[in-house]
Amino acid sequence: MKVEFHTEEDAIAFCEKNGWKWYVQKQKEKEMKPKSYGVNFSWNKRTRVSTK
Repeated sequence: MKVEFHTEEDAIAFCEKNGWKWYVQKQKEKEMKPKSYGVNFSWNKRTRVSTK
């Protein structure tokens, strides 16, 4: 079951009130890599695609 709350304290209080075992999992922040328009047209071995 996945339950989301606004604060960590609210989540812990809710779980303890219901007698549930709980743990808090922090969200991982995804690192955004900068992309450029030219990447769409790059020709290297990993991105080479035939248009035929």
